[in-house]
Amino acid sequence: MASQLIFGEESRELTEVTALSKAEGGTFQAQNSNARAFYWALGALGALGAFVALAVLAVIGASLRAPFTVNNVSKVHPISMFNSVQSELQPTCTDFPRLHILEVTHSNLAGVGPDSGPEGLYYHVRSSKGRDFEMRVHGAKGLACPFPKLNGMHGMYATVNVASKSSANLRFTFHDWHTKQPVVMDDFTITFFDLDHGYGNAGVEEVVIQGDWTQAVVAEDTTILVHQAESSEHKIAFKATEEALRPDEPKNPLHLTLRQFNKAVSLKFVRAKSFTADLKVTTTSQYPRFFEFLGEASILCASNPNGGKLPSGEVYVNRAQLEKTEMEIQHFHGEKSPGEHGLLNIVPILLGLGVAVLLTLIGLYFWFAEPPNLRGYVEMSFQEDKQGPGIFWVTIPTGQLKLGLLLDAPEGINQPPMIKEVLTGGAAKNFNESNPYYAIEAYDAIIGYGNLSDPHEVLEALYSKAPDEVSLQLDRPEKFSIELKGSLGAQLDAFEDSFGAVIMHIEPGGTLAKWNEQNPGRTVNRGDRIIELRGMDFNARKGWKMRTAAQPEGENPFGSRSNSRFLEEMEECRDIEREVTVLKYLSSESRA
Repeated sequence: MASQLIFGEESRELTEVTALSKAEGGTFQAQNSNARAFYWALGALGALGAFVALAVLAVIGASLRAPFTVNNVSKVHPISMFNSVQSELQPTCTDFPRLHILEVTHSNLAGVGPDSGPEGLYYHVRSSKGRDFEMRVHGAKGLACPFPKLNGMHGMYATVNVASKSSANLRFTFHDWHTKQPVVMDDFTITFFDLDHGYGNAGVEEVVIQGDWTQAVVAEDTTILVHQAESSEHKIAFKATEEALRPDEPKNPLHLTLRQFNKAVSLKFVRAKSFTADLKVTTTSQYPRFFEFLGEASILCASNPNGGKLPSGEVYVNRAQLEKTEMEIQHFHGEKSPGEHGLLNIVPILLGLGVAVLLTLIGLYFWFAEPPNLRGYVEMSFQEDKQGPGIFWVTIPTGQLKLGLLLDAPEGINQPPMIKEVLTGGAAKNFNESNPYYAIEAYDAIIGYGNLSDPHEVLEALYSKAPDEVSLQLDRPEKFSIELKGSLGAQLDAFEDSFGAVIMHIEPGGTLAKWNEQNPGRTVNRGDRIIELRGMDFNARKGWKMRTAAQPEGENPFGSRSNSRFLEEMEECRDIEREVTVLKYLSSESRA
């Protein structure tokens, strides 16, 4: 996908602000009339602060006998791998930034396919700062990968398979999503899961990381053998010692059994340009081994199935990379070592003068400026970021409440249920209020419920009594518009009260099929939805009523389940260009 558009409301505002009535407008006018006096006070304080700052900094400057330095960077205190049990130095979940691995855009690792073109496995990823990047994974020629078609993604996990007694030496690089130029990546996390071996020590898995990692952390009772050579701190190896069991494969990276937790390792990367991961199968195995990873700090963030905290253990540090990144940050902030440039004592006085002038100007501004409309400031102050398009997990405490989700789930089409509305008084509504970033929205598709991923099983679980805690895997769609001319060339399905129509089949040679051929990076697939035609919402209930009013009862050439009025409008516009708005789901692309 060339771009991602956040679908839904652009911001969340407090109910008290959005519900202001005309009567309350007088309150704002009164506040604005009082704001003048407030501004005058700010102006006077600004001027006074200017003179105080000048006096204080001048005294400090006169007393200094050493060059003045600017130091905005806290010194890094690396965690020694020999004394990492010091609790005050242990990293926390928020210290390891998340990396969203959204989709595979090109799969030709080591040139063995299945795609043609340049060598490499390309992922569309998004950093914790919301910026999009391309993560490229390159493999050397001759890499023993028995099933190239299975490389890429397995559910929400990135995956690479490696043959018996062989290794895949992979190089990870990062590129700007739009320009494709190499970049220094935003800080991120990679966690490798399910490091184990087969029966009788067959197919022992080992991961060797070398490059721009800074910290690695394993479980307190880890089954992974870790080796970090003191002669080369950039290199660290993780070798499996536990035999595999089929239930060990994790479904949710933030809810792990103890066995799953003990077989994982999380690594943090700071200002990384690249790193290598050597995925090894060190002993003979009848079948290839699959290595899976994603961008969650599961060792620090995951809980057990009952919601309890799982204990993290040893922390390993790449001190050379920490020192390198510290120097880069110091350089970015302009930090100088003592005496490096022989700065004179006059510098603090000049800085004091600058601060004094700045505060004076600010004071004058507040003295003479007109107070702004306070309503805009109040509304802006409550804007918040939120989860964008893509696949993510939420865990909802129910507290004996119903989930409170109104679903769109046509029977018999084997498609994930879609959320139409989050109902007031339900557990989901309470979750949204407590977790605005991950707030559930209309049009989110529920593609997983705990360990369930089959749409029918997910729907049954949603309609059953909810446990104390519910984990949902959601697919938030990308919304975009396309210009079409001619017959749609697709079969749609919708209930009478559906939001949009589900695309069930795309006919070869139709308008949608041609669109897909011409736009391989933004294809429309089975399971995606059409929600607007010519800028008008496709409200199935409205269309159903229009049809029944216009046609005798029982006559519906498009079938009783479809919203025929919408299809009729599509057909009426077949000879002219019309704008159709589509919701594109990542999960539907993987099922295409």
